[in-house]
Amino acid sequence: VVPRNPLFSNVPFASGMPIRPGAINPLNPETGRPDPRRYEFQVAQNINVTETRLVPFKTLRAAADQIDILRRCIEVTKSKILGFNWDITLGEDSAEKLVSEIGGNRTRAMATAREQFNDDITRLREFWKMPDKQNGYTFYDWLNVALEEILVLDAWAIWPQMTVGGDLLGLQILDGSTIKPLIDDRGMRPQPPFSAFQQILYGFPRSEFTAPTETEDADGEFTSDELAYFIRNRRSTSVYGYGPTERALPLADIYLRRQQWIRGEFTDGTMPKSYLELPETTVMTPEQARAWENIYNDDLSGQTAQRNRLRVLVPGGKLHFEEGYSDKFSDAMDNYLIASITGHFGVLPSEIGFNGSGSLGASGLQKGESDSAENIGII
Repeated sequence: VVPRNPLFSNVPFASGMPIRPGAINPLNPETGRPDPRRYEFQVAQNINVTETRLVPFKTLRAAADQIDILRRCIEVTKSKILGFNWDITLGEDSAEKLVSEIGGNRTRAMATAREQFNDDITRLREFWKMPDKQNGYTFYDWLNVALEEILVLDAWAIWPQMTVGGDLLGLQILDGSTIKPLIDDRGMRPQPPFSAFQQILYGFPRSEFTAPTETEDADGEFTSDELAYFIRNRRSTSVYGYGPTERALPLADIYLRRQQWIRGEFTDGTMPKSYLELPETTVMTPEQARAWENIYNDDLSGQTAQRNRLRVLVPGGKLHFEEGYSDKFSDAMDNYLIASITGHFGVLPSEIGFNGSGSLGASGLQKGESDSAENIGII
C-alpha cells in the first residue's frame, strides 16, 4: 500500500487515516499494488449472455423505426453525410511529414508523394467503390448501413471477410446489437490473442473475435478472427456507447405520449370546453344525474362539431368555461420537445419539417443555429 501520513492519527478532528485497500486484482510485481479497474463492472459479466443494458438494443431499434421524429432526424443526418463526395487522396496534414522525408518545398514533396502512392490510391479507390462485394454494397450503401448503426445503437461492428487466398474481399457490417464486448479482470478490452468480442445469437455465443492489432506494422492487415467494434460516444463506466437515439429517448417518449393525447382528445375525448352548474335547490337522484351525464357524454364523445355548438341548459344552470383548456394545445411544449430531440442529432427543427414562428432577427438566429447544428452533427 502507499505510505500513510502518521500525523493523521494525532490531529484532532482530522480527515482520518485512509482504510488500507483489500486487493481483488493480482498485484503488480513492480509496484506491489493492484492496477485499478476501469469501472465497477458486473460480476461474471462475460458469462452473462442476457443483455444487461439499461435500454436494450431492441428498444432502440423499435424507437428509431416507430417514433417519427427520431426516424426523421436519423434520415436527415444520413442524407447530409451521404450527400458528400468522397475520394482517396493525400491529406493536407501529411504535408509536413512528406516535406521532411522527401525534401524540397511543399508543392514538390506533394507531387512526388502523389506519384509514389498513385498505385495505392488507385487500388484503394477501387476497393471503396464496393467495400462489401458479397452483399453488393457500394460505398453509398455501406456508409448508409454504418450510419444507421452509429445513430441508433452507437455500436458499429465491422468484420473483414477474407478470400480463400487470404486477401481482403470486403468489410461486412454486422448487427451491432448481437456483439458482446468482453472485458479482462480490470474491465479493459482483452488484447490479442485473447477474445475481445462474442456474437450472441439465439441466446448463446456462436462466434468470437479478437480486437484488431492496432500498430503501424499491422496497418491494413486483417484476419477473419478479428472484429472492429467502433463506439462514437465512449464512457469509462460501460463497454457500450450512448448514441443520440438513446439520449433522446426520454423526450421522445413524452413526444409520443403528447401525440397520443392529442389524438385521443379528438377520437375519445368527452370533456367539453364548458361545465354546467345546476342550482343549489336542484333535487336529483344519482340515477338522474347519471342519466343527464350520459345524455351529454353520448352527444359529445368524439364529436368535435357537437362540442363546439350551442347547448340548451337545464333551467337555472350556469355555464362555466374550463380555464386553460386552450393552453393544452399550445405549441410551446411541442416546440420544446422538437428542439430538444433534434438537438441530440445536431439537426435543425426546420430540417425535419417544423418551422418556428418568425420574429425580428429570425434569419440571423437560424443561420447561427444552422452553423451550430453542422458543428454538432455533421462535422
